[in-house]
Formats: sequence, C-alpha cells, structure tokens
Amino acid sequence: MEEIDITPTGETNDQESSEEVIVSEAAIEETQPSATPETPEPEAPPTPEPKPPLAKEESRIVKALRRALRWTVGVAIIFAAGVLLMYFVTHRPVRQQLDITKTELQDAQQQIEDLLVLQDENQNLKDLLNEANLRRYLNTAKADVAMARIALMQETPDTADAYLKLNKFPQTLNSLANLLDDNQRDIVTSMEQRYQLAIDEIEEDPGTALSDLTVLYEKLVELENSLFTDP
Repeated sequence: MEEIDITPTGETNDQESSEEVIVSEAAIEETQPSATPETPEPEAPPTPEPKPPLAKEESRIVKALRRALRWTVGVAIIFAAGVLLMYFVTHRPVRQQLDITKTELQDAQQQIEDLLVLQDENQNLKDLLNEANLRRYLNTAKADVAMARIALMQETPDTADAYLKLNKFPQTLNSLANLLDDNQRDIVTSMEQRYQLAIDEIEEDPGTALSDLTVLYEKLVELENSLFTDP
C-alpha cells in the first residue's frame, strides 16, 4: 500500500522556511569575519647551528699539554733530587776524601822537603865530620912521623923509639884512605911504600930511614894542602 503523506501543507512550508533561515544564518556567520581576532601561533625558535669541534679539541690539547708539563716538571724535580742525593751520598764524600788525600799529600811533600833539608844538613854535617876526621888522621900521621924523625935525628939514633912512634901509623893511614876519594888513593899507596922503606932501613941505615920519613912527612903536608887549602 502506498503511504499517504498526511502532513498539512502549511506546516511543511513553515519547516522548510525555518530550515532555510537557519541555513542562511549559518552561511552568513561563515562569510562574516569573526569578531574575536585569531591568536597567531608562536614561531619556533631557530635551531642553533652546531659549533665546530675546534674549541673542544684545543681545550683537550691545552689540558694534555698542561698535564704533560706537570709530569715533565715533576720528573725534572725528581731527577734533580736524585742528582743532589747522589752528590751528597757519593760525590761529596769522595770529594771530601780527595781533599783529605790532597792535604795529606801536601803534608807528605812538606815532610819530604823537610827531610831533604835535614838530609842536606846531615850531608853537611857528614862532610864536616869527614873533614874533621881527615884533619885528625893527617895530624896524627904527621905527628907520628915527626916524632920518629926526631928519634932518628939524635946523635945516637933511637931506633926503638922510632919504631914505637911509627907503630900506629899504618892504622892511621888506612883510616885516612877510607875518607879519601878514589883519585886520591895513589898518594896513599905512595905513602905506604915510603913507610915500608923507612921501617926496613931503621936498624941498618937510620940516615936513609930518616930521609924516607922526611919524604913521607912532605907527602902528608902535600895531601893536607890539596884537601883544605882554598884554591
């Protein structure tokens, strides 16, 4: 069956007209600008550009250099302390010992010089002693020969007394020879020969023995002059 629209025509027209009015008002609202201004959306802050890593690298290098410098200074201080310790432990005692040794060496040198001076003085004393002994032996020998000559010069030669005076002459002549240089030994040998001739002739020929004793005495004087007379 077909449905019959029983809605009154007047009501239908009224609904349509009211709907049109609502639609037209909405259209007017859409076309008219809104009384309330629209709030602008906030702009996003600009994105900062990334900084180059050079500053960070330089900072790292500076820190590394500072750390290396601290290590270097520390090592240098430790090395210097080690050198000082080595000096005080090793070198300084050695230097002190060297100074002591040097002082002892100087003292020893001074002692050697003093000994040399004493040696020179001792040599001088020895020379003086030799000279005194030479003079003594020469004077003794001359005295013995002179006394023997006097014994033989008498009217009656006293040969016994002459023998007695010459008894110690060989010993005196030997002591004299020990103090002489080698180049002076010949004259001592000549004296010994002349003495032996005089001894052999005293009994048989006192006059010849007296002549030999005179020559012997002259040789003693000659030796004395060669030893002690200033040139």
